[in-house]
Amino acid sequence: MKIKKPILFNHYAHIFVLCLFAVGIVCSKFLMSMSILLGLLNLIAEGDFKQYFQNLKQNKFFVLVLLFFLLHVLAMVWSDNWEYGLNDLRRKLSLLAVPIIIISKPIQLRTNYKIILFCFVAALIITSLIN
Repeated sequence: MKIKKPILFNHYAHIFVLCLFAVGIVCSKFLMSMSILLGLLNLIAEGDFKQYFQNLKQNKFFVLVLLFFLLHVLAMVWSDNWEYGLNDLRRKLSLLAVPIIIISKPIQLRTNYKIILFCFVAALIITSLIN
């Protein structure tokens, strides 16, 4: 069975986004933000939303993270400081976006895990040598 080219491109784009996120954790907030944006755009471009929803629904960790976020949204009803509350919710959106990217399209090959881990360790070593 041959894999279609758009799906293959989205697979490599997903691995690239996860590598970029791993490097961004070590080096830069900009790289983390860019990887989240590119990851969400890649998921939208691939468009397998039914499978994504099934993967998210089956994962108990994501359900807990979603309940945590919804609890904060509900707590805004009793808040007097809406400016701080909305800013806090905006910052917590990344807590929701990262699991969506990772859980909705899980990595299936062990070599991909090794590539992402290699990017993370290489970024750690290079950053520690520079500093």
